[in-house]
Amino acid sequence: MLIFLSAIKSPDDSMLFETIYKNYRDLMFHVASRILGDTRDSEDVVHDAFVGIIDCIDRLPRTPGPKMRAFAVAVTESRAIDLYRRRKRISFTNYDEAIGMPDFASPIDSALEGSAVAKAIASLPAEYRDVLLLRFDMDIPVKKLAPLLGKKEDAVYKLINRARERLAKELEKEGIEI
Repeated sequence: MLIFLSAIKSPDDSMLFETIYKNYRDLMFHVASRILGDTRDSEDVVHDAFVGIIDCIDRLPRTPGPKMRAFAVAVTESRAIDLYRRRKRISFTNYDEAIGMPDFASPIDSALEGSAVAKAIASLPAEYRDVLLLRFDMDIPVKKLAPLLGKKEDAVYKLINRARERLAKELEKEGIEI
């Protein structure tokens, strides 16, 4: 952890990073392990996720909570899936089913239970949920989001557009017009 802290300049950011590290490192490791099934690779993914978190630490909420937890999970998921895909050299259209990932939609459902919008967001694939959460809920600009997700900016813009289109379709199914 000292290596991470040496990369952070502000004492407030250092304290925030320490909080994230202590509260979510085990969860992040669990998420990576479920995707990769390998302890060493999972440790590497968590380390890489923390490096990404350092890059946008100034945009994070200052207290632990559902947003911070979702952010840590989303970053770890993205990094683990990228490693998994690189290893297998195949692409998945629906990686939740392909690699048996747990469904992390329950915090969304519990936060806005009964809401048609929350149900529509929860029904999206994890990759779409994550990018929408990070971009619009956490207000992370695409320029910082791209390296965090391990993608190019153009790919993140395309992913956001696809997620929006899919969300619009889900909202139509729920009877909500946009």
